Amino acid sequence: MPKTIADFPDISRTHKNASEAVAYAIASMESALSAARYSFRGPSRAYYEMRRDMPYFIHETAIADTYILVNRNYKPLGSNEPTGGDHAIYEEFTNLHAHLIPAQIASVVSPGYTHGLFGDGNPPWSGRKAAKAYLARLHGLHKYLLVKG
Repeated sequence: MPKTIADFPDISRTHKNASEAVAYAIASMESALSAARYSFRGPSRAYYEMRRDMPYFIHETAIADTYILVNRNYKPLGSNEPTGGDHAIYEEFTNLHAHLIPAQIASVVSPGYTHGLFGDGNPPWSGRKAAKAYLARLHGLHKYLLVKG
């Protein structure tokens, strides 16, 4: 059994664009929610994959009007790097860049957050209710990314 996120492959550069990365996250969430029992007790493959692949934060980049979708470890989506360590240079991950306006971001973030799609109190692995609410936010984000191309 994998012991850390680093035991999984890094897929951060395999997504063609942010829209595709979010579609991947949506498919993963829908698959997880289709199980009769939605449960993540302790570290598991599904838990580490969620930490790697689920958009956590819409982070600003040094490029004007450009954001990047990052995972719970503040690394580009699909990255298997743990929290801390080397800093990812967000500007280099152009495949995960998104051009969103503040109103779009505000409409998809978790209540009480300005750029976070979930927080420590409602991660998608905490339970079915949080996962369904998160999935709805992902669908909204995906809609905006499809419009932008």
